Amino acid sequence: MIRFRLVFFLLLISFLFLIGRFYHIQIRSRHRLAQNYISFDRELSQRGEIYDAKKNPLALNRQTFDVYASVEELKNNQLLQKKLKDLLKLKESTLSALMKLSNWPRIKDNITLKEKEKLEQFYPKYLNFEEEWVRYYPEGSSSAYILGFLGKDDLGKPQGYLGLEGFFDQELEGLPVINEEERDLQGVPFIGGLLSSHKQVSGLDLNLTIDKNVQHLVEAELKAGIKRFDAKSACAVVIDPQNGEILALSCYPSFDPRYYYESSETEFVDSLIAKVYEPGSTFKPLVVAIGLENKRFKPNTVVSEPGPYRVGEYSIQTWNNQYRGRISVGETLSYSSNVGMVELIRKIPKKEIDRYFDLLGLRSLTGIELEGEVNSLIKERSAWYPIDFLTYSFGQGLAITPIQLLRAFTPLANGGYLVEPTLVRSFYDRNSGETIKLSRKPAKQVFSAATVKAMRPLLKQAVDHSEAHWPNKPDGYSFCGKTGTAQIPINGV
Repeated sequence: MIRFRLVFFLLLISFLFLIGRFYHIQIRSRHRLAQNYISFDRELSQRGEIYDAKKNPLALNRQTFDVYASVEELKNNQLLQKKLKDLLKLKESTLSALMKLSNWPRIKDNITLKEKEKLEQFYPKYLNFEEEWVRYYPEGSSSAYILGFLGKDDLGKPQGYLGLEGFFDQELEGLPVINEEERDLQGVPFIGGLLSSHKQVSGLDLNLTIDKNVQHLVEAELKAGIKRFDAKSACAVVIDPQNGEILALSCYPSFDPRYYYESSETEFVDSLIAKVYEPGSTFKPLVVAIGLENKRFKPNTVVSEPGPYRVGEYSIQTWNNQYRGRISVGETLSYSSNVGMVELIRKIPKKEIDRYFDLLGLRSLTGIELEGEVNSLIKERSAWYPIDFLTYSFGQGLAITPIQLLRAFTPLANGGYLVEPTLVRSFYDRNSGETIKLSRKPAKQVFSAATVKAMRPLLKQAVDHSEAHWPNKPDGYSFCGKTGTAQIPINGV
């Protein structure tokens, strides 16, 4: 009887233990343990493509294939080796090294569909192919600073860098296909074990404001200018001042987004948006416009230019150290007189100059759709020294990006409205067939129509009678503008 009770007691304890284990596994640990039997398969979606204003392709997806071969078959088949060398343009040393690897190594990557079909026609048993979609830039290095490039992140996942590829990486990437599936301990999926599947959502296509023909013209002129003046680099932008749409944007030298890995990091810096500089004399028309807007002087106002202007220990001179005694506003711009500009800015209250730094967007990012834009370096008014205020008149003592200067000039070409530069006209959603136009902030008027009207003959005079000459100006056209140079600090001086 005692033995029976002992056995019954042991069985009861074992039963209670099993019940406890079942409870722990089925209730308390079910979520953690379930992960051992559930697999997630993630497949990238098609990346959005990029087109110019006339639907010319600038960034496309191209289907390619990686080729894998049976090492055993290669070793025993000299004819196969010769054919593969010829068709895939493999070197003898490369093929010999591949045959020392384990079975089915990758022998070639990024072959075309036509090449794949040719190989399959002759060698279907000895080769395997893995599909891959790669980014293709038909224009090569053209528009490189607009587009950026598609590289890989630290985990090997495709990621856009620089330009539009970086700025709109998430929009271009889309949503991947994710399949959640139950499997056994060997990793074999159960029949009917698919728990959920998320449909692929392709990335959005970008329709740009860029005109490929204008872009090519700008790039050709940049190369010619660099050669002519033996310059190290050059940048140019063509913008429609009515709406801010950029027709061309380029810097030279550039890089090729197809072979971005061959370029150094310094070559990836877009000087138009990622470097600040002292704008020098190109800044002078903005100061003149501020003075006219505030009625501090008129277009025919004449100021003194007897010689260098002294401010404490500083001496402000003209660029050629020549002086005319008396000089008008128009002559101040056409001769690019620093002394004349000092006399003009002294007529404008400091608070107005400071206010217009903000109104013209010189202290804020332009918001252009390119990755890596940096902001200007302009002191707050409370930190200005007397010399700072005077040197602002000829674009020194402050540092801005070229794209900020371009935006600040748009009011002088469109009736007084500050417009934001933009590269993107619309998105196209291939999943729904919908075109999505970008919303833009309404342009804010910063100069009156009267000020702009007064500035145009002054800027025309600055072109027609400046120290620089343009003998090849087309007949029948008038040009407004301003030349400019900036002092380059050497060893901090």
